[in-house]
Order: sequence, then structure tokens, then C-alpha cells
Amino acid sequence: MPSFRDEFATESRARLLVSPGSDILKVDGNDNVILEPLTKFGGMIWPYSPNITISHNAMYGEYDLAHTNYPNHYFQKSQPSEIQIDGQFTAQTQAEAGYLIAVLHFLRIVTKMNFGLKDTKRGTPPPLLRFSAYGDLMFNKVPVLVKNVAYSLPNDVDYVDYVTPPSFDAFENHNRIPAMMTISCTLGIQPQPNIMRAEWNMNDFKSGKLVNKGYI
Repeated sequence: MPSFRDEFATESRARLLVSPGSDILKVDGNDNVILEPLTKFGGMIWPYSPNITISHNAMYGEYDLAHTNYPNHYFQKSQPSEIQIDGQFTAQTQAEAGYLIAVLHFLRIVTKMNFGLKDTKRGTPPPLLRFSAYGDLMFNKVPVLVKNVAYSLPNDVDYVDYVTPPSFDAFENHNRIPAMMTISCTLGIQPQPNIMRAEWNMNDFKSGKLVNKGYI
């Protein structure tokens, strides 16, 4: 089996990265020790090839003509479905355990908005992320929102102890991490309307130029 580091060596790995300039991986501008394993990548990378499910939908309405045997259709819109990703994670070493706890914490963060009287950015919705996998004409920096995260902590695997390093508040976090678990994510595709309206055309899409820019 390839090593944990070797799994991340290629750019074609499935990955969910923060947008340029985002401070999601930091706390008040400082490095977040819990998320430090993700910092080098700018987000999370699936260490093993996940199951990815997506469909492309052309939506039609129907109108009826009297005394006909078949309906007539009119085009309404086209849209891809949500992207469903089911990926396996392991914690066979301390490095893997630290990475797994960072992934779980990251996915909790990106499904939350800024809120509370002490939050200077309160009201800011969850962040827009970029999903890529398997090359330029597959998924390349697709703008997405994390709509759902689901996982179970199985009772039929070993658990490993992992302690996060002390953070700026001098606290350590003690954890028990399953040696193997599956995390499921549902991603909603969210292109920016003004950019999409300005640059989308069928010829560029057919040539692959727009697929290479995040349109699927």
C-alpha cells in the first residue's frame, strides 16, 4: 500500500480546497494547530480514491395536445446534481490520526456561519470551496458549498489515542480516533452568477475550456 505521504503526491487526487485569500484555516490570523495538517494543502485531500456520484439533468416540462398518444416537451433548464462523495480515512499512525481529526474539524467548520456577539464577521455564511479530482476534464476547481457531512464511529475497529499539540491558548486536546472510518460529503455546485453570465458559451464548453475552469 502506498504511504500516507505518497497518496498525496499527485495533483489528480480528490481534494476540497479553500478559496484564495480565505482565512478558514486560521484563527485570528494565526495558524490553527488542529488544522495544521491541512495547511500545506490549502484544504483536505482524500487519502484514498473516494466514491464520487454526480448526474447531469436536462429538465423539461410537458404540454398536452388533444387526441395524441405522446406528450410534447419544452425545455426548462439544465443543471448538474449535487456531488456525493464517500471516502475512506485511516488512522494507522499518529500522522494519519492528526490528519483525520483535522479533516473532521474542517468539515464541521465549513458547514457553519459566523455567529455571536463576539464574532466580528457575524452573519457571514459558510465558505465557498473548490473541489477537484482526477484531472482537468473531470473536476477542476469546481466552486462548491458543503451541504451535508455524515459519518459514523464504528464499534468494530480499533481506536487510537491522539493528542493535538498545545495551541495559542496552551490547551491540548485528547482524542480517540477510529483506525478506519468512512466520511460522506454532499457538495452543492455554486458558480458565481456574474462570472458565469460573462464567460459561459457553448463553444468554449464543448472545447473543454470551461470544464477546465470549474464548469461541469
